Amino acid sequence: MNPLLKFKTSTLFLIPLVLVCFALLPRAQAVTPELLPAPAPDGGYPGFNTAEGFNALLSLTSGQLNTAFGFAALKSDTTGGFNTAVGGQALKSNTGSGNTAVGANALVSNISGSENVAVGMGALAGNLIGSANHGHRRLGARDQRHWRAQHGRWC
Repeated sequence: MNPLLKFKTSTLFLIPLVLVCFALLPRAQAVTPELLPAPAPDGGYPGFNTAEGFNALLSLTSGQLNTAFGFAALKSDTTGGFNTAVGGQALKSNTGSGNTAVGANALVSNISGSENVAVGMGALAGNLIGSANHGHRRLGARDQRHWRAQHGRWC
């Protein structure tokens, strides 16, 4: 038999077979937004808590008056209250109260510290249990030169 004819015959047999196999596979479908539970209006949750962002305020049980905006902001907070976290992973491990973190990873490791204020990316990221601290992102030499060039002085 001619090899070219044999190739055409086997190809004509295999293509429909493969198509039938794909047709018989179970259907995989993503969950559509209309099938997901609706979020609370304007991010308002019980206890006057507000959260927007994936896993923001994920573990909250009884804490009150918390505000979390950003990926995993206040993710581990269960009972803490009066916390504000703005930025990805801000106050991620927090269970304390009265903390304010603005910036990605600000106060990310804070576990039980209270009344801390951190502003800037990674500010007070290493704080675990300390209270009444304040911190901001330390500017590097490049940032300081840029500041002086733009503003003529250092504040």
